[in-house]
Amino acid sequence: MTAADASATAAPAMPAPAAPAVRFVGNPRAYWRLLIRGAALLAVTLGIYRFWFATDVRRFLWSNTEVSGETLE
Repeated sequence: MTAADASATAAPAMPAPAAPAVRFVGNPRAYWRLLIRGAALLAVTLGIYRFWFATDVRRFLWSNTEVSGETLE
């Protein structure tokens, strides 16, 4: 088999699908404030606040992250 025969029988290369554009549109300072407040409340409540803290962080990240121009929320 020659190189010409091998290239003729090879499947054509398919272009890779474009990855969705993911970007964070929120204010990093607001995120750090949320983390610091949550850490303080976690320490004061001896860990009971962790459920609300996780929810606050999830809400913040989902509402401030865009995937292909749409927010995750």
